Amino acid sequence: MLMLLFCTYFLAYILFMVILQLFKDAPIDYVSILFNGLGATIIFVLFYGLFMYFEMKPKIDFLHSDTVTVPQFGSKAQVDFQIPNEQFSFQEVVEVIKSGHRIDFLDENKKLIKFHSAFSLQQWQMGSVIYADAENERLVLVSFPFTGGFSAKGSRKSALLCDQLKSEIMSYLGNKIAK
Repeated sequence: MLMLLFCTYFLAYILFMVILQLFKDAPIDYVSILFNGLGATIIFVLFYGLFMYFEMKPKIDFLHSDTVTVPQFGSKAQVDFQIPNEQFSFQEVVEVIKSGHRIDFLDENKKLIKFHSAFSLQQWQMGSVIYADAENERLVLVSFPFTGGFSAKGSRKSALLCDQLKSEIMSYLGNKIAK
């Protein structure tokens, strides 16, 4: 991701400076443009990378920890729904999640699974937690974006992922119960 940003910024800087030199009707100093572009690009990408690191690090640490309580990361969505206790196996939920996500933490004794979406430049990176509330016979699902703090788009994406996962899990469990 940072490499793509680096290349894009570097090429845009060089193109802008060459066009600017053409309008001045001055000889183009390609070496100067390349070195200045390289320096500006390194500084920009370094600051952007550090910003992303400090924004995402707590979320990644949470996904690798054994804590159940989701800290307030910004936009997040939570859905809890009834599970049929007599037919329910947490391993079945794990199988549904394994098919489309990367598991970061799994504890079948606590009935806790933490995972994130696969990396894609086309989608937002999302983290999620699913745990079983055995006392109330409920499954709790929480999703949050890796970037973006509080935003309408982040909240919408989180809610959409929660609804999608809920329907996948309920569909899978419903098919198992019907058999």
